[in-house]
Amino acid sequence: MDIEVENDNKNKAKSRKYKLINILLFLLFIGIFAFAFYRINSNRTLSSRLEASRAAGYPVTFEELNQWYLMPLDEQNSATYILNALQYYNLPNDEKLLPVIGKAELPSRTESMNEETKEIISQYLDSNQKCLELLHKTVGLEHGRYLADYRLGQGVPLPPLNQIQKYTILLQLEAVYAAENNNPDIAFKSIKSIFGVAGSLNKEPTFGSQSNRNAFQRKAISVLEYVINKTSLSDEQLIELINDCEKAELVRGILNAILGQRIMTMDMIMHPKSSYFDPVKDPVLFAFPPILSIYKAIGINDSDAIILLKITDDVIKAYNLPAHQRIEASKALDSEINSILSKHVLLRRFAPSFGRMIILDLRNIAELRITQTALAIERYRLANNKLPESLEEIVPDYLDSIPLDPYDGKEIRYKKLDRGFVVYSIGEDQIDDGGKEYPRDKSDSTYDITFIIEK
Repeated sequence: MDIEVENDNKNKAKSRKYKLINILLFLLFIGIFAFAFYRINSNRTLSSRLEASRAAGYPVTFEELNQWYLMPLDEQNSATYILNALQYYNLPNDEKLLPVIGKAELPSRTESMNEETKEIISQYLDSNQKCLELLHKTVGLEHGRYLADYRLGQGVPLPPLNQIQKYTILLQLEAVYAAENNNPDIAFKSIKSIFGVAGSLNKEPTFGSQSNRNAFQRKAISVLEYVINKTSLSDEQLIELINDCEKAELVRGILNAILGQRIMTMDMIMHPKSSYFDPVKDPVLFAFPPILSIYKAIGINDSDAIILLKITDDVIKAYNLPAHQRIEASKALDSEINSILSKHVLLRRFAPSFGRMIILDLRNIAELRITQTALAIERYRLANNKLPESLEEIVPDYLDSIPLDPYDGKEIRYKKLDRGFVVYSIGEDQIDDGGKEYPRDKSDSTYDITFIIEK
């Protein structure tokens, strides 16, 4: 009897064991099926989003980016002149004595430059005549392409931005020197050339290049303000510069950067390397590369790539809004993106602040718009020997319409001063400070974006 009971217990134990094994096998099968379904679905979703971007006319691979950035046939390349100028650029003998480059400061709008500073600038310009000649050839050229083959991926060489910055300073000093010597034609040519150099970066697909393009345009605007306070440009020259500002705003540089950075970020997510990580911020990923292979095997890369595409689609939608609606949309996006990134290691490490770049671009738009308005007021002054009482007086004879402030959607502000006038945007803080200029000593945090003429 005992033997029968013992055998019965053994059979029951075997039965339970087989049931447990069957359950485990079933759960394993379900897990494998669910994982396979997840991977197939992820691949389909990723492919679908990539195709949707292609259908919208946007590149999604390095190969497509390279093709998208190609120069039109039979067009002059402004970048060629800039690169050729490299061999002719000469450093100043003592850059510390130069304004902008060194410690010397430019005089204010209402002061004259001393003769010693003029002489130092003159020597610097004389030693760079061949370089300046090449830079002037960028004027009026609509296309630029640097020696970048984006099929190389992450290792592609970028434009020599530090050297290009030196060129814009060289042109700035040429314009300043010309204005101080009452030579408006040379000053006008120099300002046009700064716009030309900045325009060589129009289609560059990186935030670094686009940030520099905006910075170079701000330099052109800054020196233009200086020149108009020192000398007088003709009506024809003012019209040309208004057109340059309009064309510069139409360039969708930040969109180009969003598309390029999306491709670069996607590549880093899909093919991560330990060298991409910071040993302090990401010690595990930096020291243990096999974990990156595990990420890829279980599909985290695909998941992050899908989220990246959704984020950038939303960013592009925000960028396509009217300028004054972009700031709130971008802030909301950045808040949402930060919440998403906290849960995704690869995205958090590689994704740039897309929304912040849109907000920073608004300053460039504001400066271009206040400059157009100020130049139109100068045209009115030339024709009528007085300033307008309001901006309505310059429309439509001197400007087609009054530009809107990109920060609040209201008309750009204009105010007559005791001597001259100020045109301004309220800036990112969205507070109207009455046309208060950015302090030269950076002592105050409340100010507007201004263009001031005191004459």
